[in-house]
Amino acid sequence: MGYEQKLLWQTLTDRCPNIHFQHYYNNRIPYTDSSFNAVAAYGVIEHIPAGEIEQVMSEIMRVTKTDGHLFISYLPRKLALLEILLTFMGRWHHQRRWSDSEITRFLTRFNFQTILRKRIIFAPQFPSQTANRNKPLFDRIDLLADIWPFSLLARDLLVVGKKRSG
Repeated sequence: MGYEQKLLWQTLTDRCPNIHFQHYYNNRIPYTDSSFNAVAAYGVIEHIPAGEIEQVMSEIMRVTKTDGHLFISYLPRKLALLEILLTFMGRWHHQRRWSDSEITRFLTRFNFQTILRKRIIFAPQFPSQTANRNKPLFDRIDLLADIWPFSLLARDLLVVGKKRSG
């Protein structure tokens, strides 16, 4: 786990002492069925190899309680300007990018109803020194990410799904 991830987990643990955070790396989540009220996938889904995504999502569905929530953040969009530029330049990009309708259909396959889908991140986040130094300005610019026509080029999606019964 990288430095930023460790910092995130420590911050979450410090700020939410009544919530148990668990990070796992395997295709089998070591908990019984319906163990969690919520599962968070923070910058994860787009990195799971195509051959493993079905198993991972089945596990997330299995351990989430009925009416529990799945929070997916930093899910790269197909039409994200940054992703298009990186592809054009032949530089690294995510294994998979999502359209709004694709993520909704994907979650439906795993018994999650999409209750929130929001386009996020319009301003650059890298290099991190520049992004951190300009954070107040970039936070204001990011408000454009969910406003048309800027939303068409927003980099990521924030998605919340609710597990249906059955």
